[in-house]
Amino acid sequence: MAIFGWDISNFDHGRGPVDMKAAVAAGISFATHKIGEGVDYTDPFFARWWGQARGVVPVLGAYYVNHPGNQITQADRFLTLLDQQAPGWREGPFLLQVDAEKFPYMDRAPNLAEIRQFCDRLVERTGGRFRPVVYAPRWLYGDTLRGLGFPLWASAYVNAVGVPFRAAYTGDGDYRWAPYSGQTPAIWQYGSQTRIGSQVTCDANAFRGSVADLISLVYPGGSDVTEEQIVAAVQKALAAPFALAAGPAKRLSSASPPWNTNISAQTLWSYLFEAAVLGGPAGVAGLAAQMTVLSTQLDAVRAVVQSWQAGAVDERALAVELAKIMAAGAAAS
Repeated sequence: MAIFGWDISNFDHGRGPVDMKAAVAAGISFATHKIGEGVDYTDPFFARWWGQARGVVPVLGAYYVNHPGNQITQADRFLTLLDQQAPGWREGPFLLQVDAEKFPYMDRAPNLAEIRQFCDRLVERTGGRFRPVVYAPRWLYGDTLRGLGFPLWASAYVNAVGVPFRAAYTGDGDYRWAPYSGQTPAIWQYGSQTRIGSQVTCDANAFRGSVADLISLVYPGGSDVTEEQIVAAVQKALAAPFALAAGPAKRLSSASPPWNTNISAQTLWSYLFEAAVLGGPAGVAGLAAQMTVLSTQLDAVRAVVQSWQAGAVDERALAVELAKIMAAGAAAS
């Protein structure tokens, strides 16, 4: 079962609104945006996109085009730009994408040693908490990246101009998932002109696994948090929606606490997602033995939020359903 992603650059902003809420409602689970390349280029749209996408897309990331030559300088610049333009990215989860393409203005593509040096530098500078994924397609590299030591992001396009990204995907068993350079690609970019949300001419990508599986791959440091941190995040997630509204308090049921109907859905999703993934692949499930009621509540919460993401319920209905879940949990405990 695949989840889907969108990789974005400045070119996309000239083609449409880059509406990430619409993309997530359509089924996008991860997204990366170009932040820079070489020694001096910075994407002018990244910072604005980050402000709009954070708390909306389950797994966010950024990509940097590494040129042949000094890899340490470029990798350091990647991290510097992220620190400047993506506040909170180091808290994870986060997808570091290394774009090892050859563009017409390059004499050659980066080679195995250069790509590995770039990735090693990212790992070193982040304390091993993040694992970069390398966009290095078979049609460019063939089997020359054996021994790379980092996951591959492949590209091989289906014929799907203007087709919604889900309909364009040809399945987990498609031959374009075949191994090369000694490994099976972790992510496959299968389209460059698909429709995502309200926008056409989009790069569509697939990852065979769950959101938790993707986080485990790209954010191995996430499993180092303590149980106390997980509990704190869960408590934050469950308490945040019940802050008193600025106006007269309203009760959606006799058993529920006052519900802040003005709370941002993006903020709510951010809290809930943090609670669900902070502990790495185990997430909240790892606490089920000690927190049975809470675990049941969070399963129900995730299902309701996913319905909202898919457009099946509006924000008001989301509030009502979550209030019912919290009230039932309070009664059970």
